[in-house]
Amino acid sequence: MGQVGKNAGVAPPETRFIESVKPQADAEIGPLTCEFLERTRGDVVRLGHLVERAREGNTSVLAEIGRLTHSIHGTGAMFGYSGISAAAALMETWACDVAPTVSTPGAAISRGLLEAFLELIRRLAQEINAAARAAPQCGAAPRGA
Repeated sequence: MGQVGKNAGVAPPETRFIESVKPQADAEIGPLTCEFLERTRGDVVRLGHLVERAREGNTSVLAEIGRLTHSIHGTGAMFGYSGISAAAALMETWACDVAPTVSTPGAAISRGLLEAFLELIRRLAQEINAAARAAPQCGAAPRGA
């Protein structure tokens, strides 16, 4: 009983350690977070260009869309941005599901599928803007927010 009273209100050593390094970790991770969000905004623009190329009949862009959204999906999860990660995961699945349907020469992606993907791009952009607004270390409001 004496030990309980003696240690009452004192955080365990692990908690004290985490609390002691958190400011430094936040300071080091913050710029990486901002770089990820800014890079991903650029990726959204790139995805839009890829959709335009697909609309013109270039179905080979699906592989690039799959790689790009896979990267966003994983990195978003690593930084704890579940909304970004989930939106990118849907896009990655879309690319993987559509690719086999247009693998024959002359096949095209339907207008409806392209419109659905454009909606996913808009959702991803919204998630990025929301994450940027919630990241005070990034300092500036997102473009177009």
